[in-house]
Amino acid sequence: MKTEILSNLKCRILDLYETFTSDDIDSFKIGQIRLTIYRLRPLSDAGKLQLEILIKFFNEDVLSRFQQKWDKEKLIWRKANIESAFDIIMQMGYVAG
Repeated sequence: MKTEILSNLKCRILDLYETFTSDDIDSFKIGQIRLTIYRLRPLSDAGKLQLEILIKFFNEDVLSRFQQKWDKEKLIWRKANIESAFDIIMQMGYVAG
């Protein structure tokens, strides 16, 4: 179940990032994702650190997009970073949904 929640959240964030190359910003979707992230609970100190990294990446990416529309290169780079953060959390079982 925990992995399912994280997998779903990862897909939602990656889908959102795809829109960061367009002119429109979906603030509602950003808010929904933030709410889901903040509901996650770390199971250990390592999990807490990894969750903080994920939140930091997401918040920086959203701020970056509000400042300027992304090009394809930035999209690929930022998606890879957020995917890495998720992969670590999911592989190590650091977070409960």
